[in-house]
Amino acid sequence: MKTNEEHLISQLLNETYGLVEKVGPVELSSLPDYFEKRNRQINFDDKSFLINHLLLSNIDCEKISLSKASDFFHIPMNGKDLHAPRNWGVFHEITLAMKSNENKLFRLKDWDETFYSVLMNSYQLNKEPIFFVENNEVYFILIEDGDTTLVREIENILMNENELLKTAA
Repeated sequence: MKTNEEHLISQLLNETYGLVEKVGPVELSSLPDYFEKRNRQINFDDKSFLINHLLLSNIDCEKISLSKASDFFHIPMNGKDLHAPRNWGVFHEITLAMKSNENKLFRLKDWDETFYSVLMNSYQLNKEPIFFVENNEVYFILIEDGDTTLVREIENILMNENELLKTAA
């Protein structure tokens, strides 16, 4: 099993070789320029390893806000906001993870198939919605349906972060 660092290096190499295939041979002297340019395209400031990994994998990651006044999560989806009560279904579990300072992944279709179907149809999603809690923040991503490799990667990263939190405490 690859470590997170090995996977990140592998991702960078795949992206580089993909660029070479698209634009033809690249001189070795231009590789540092390419990485510098790519680094500027993605803002890594104050982002976690997981968020950076998702960005490098071209997976959009949306931070979800929780309105304390209304007790609703506000989830940006296809130009609209979905408002979900924090005491409802999977969102209750997300709230508990936040309160317990636990980093955790939530596959919506594993929690509530009816809500999952309504969400997929109402917002015309063609990818699987995933929520995760990291450092008391909630994030939303859309992944290829059935991409168990990515789900395991995210779960492993979150599990490693939980272990680091326990040893630091």
